[in-house]
Amino acid sequence: MLVLLLRLFGRRVVGALILAVAAGIVMQALMTTGETAAATPSTRPEQATAVPAPLPVAKPTAAAEQWYAARHKLPARSVRALQADAMNRDTVRVLLVVTKANGRLDSAVVTVRHAKDRWVVVNR
Repeated sequence: MLVLLLRLFGRRVVGALILAVAAGIVMQALMTTGETAAATPSTRPEQATAVPAPLPVAKPTAAAEQWYAARHKLPARSVRALQADAMNRDTVRVLLVVTKANGRLDSAVVTVRHAKDRWVVVNR
């Protein structure tokens, strides 16, 4: 069969086809074995709805995540920073992705400013 393919299509095309099939098999193996624990939903019930007081943080993304989660009464694990854009030395805009209770995704932009030893949210 391989000899027939070599005669019909040539050595390079058959080689590329074999490499593509091998890459597909490797990708399939990686996709089925990796991240199985993250793909299954948690069976643990949600924690209490009380929001603790935000702690001073050293990163602007963490400050934006904490503020947004506390403001909208969401669990902290459902808010993640996707991108941070430094507007100047002391001000950063943070793009957040929020996973809602029904699985829908929402986004928000939060502006934080560096004040003394912590980051403070500007847009309230």
